[in-house]
Amino acid sequence: MTDVLLNQTDIENLLSKFRHDLRNKLTPAMMIADSLSNHQQADVKQKAQIIIDSLEATLNELQKLRVSQ
Repeated sequence: MTDVLLNQTDIENLLSKFRHDLRNKLTPAMMIADSLSNHQQADVKQKAQIIIDSLEATLNELQKLRVSQ
């Protein structure tokens, strides 16, 4: 097995790509949930808000994945 050593810049670049890719994958879900949050039925609005809150919490956690500089 080959040992791979990553420096701080390499790690930050990998994390940046990971955050970017994950945000892109979450965007359609956020757009649909935002649309559903305007639905006439209260239960649909409530469930849409749960999805939005969960996605926003996930995005906030992604922001924490930054290497201290």
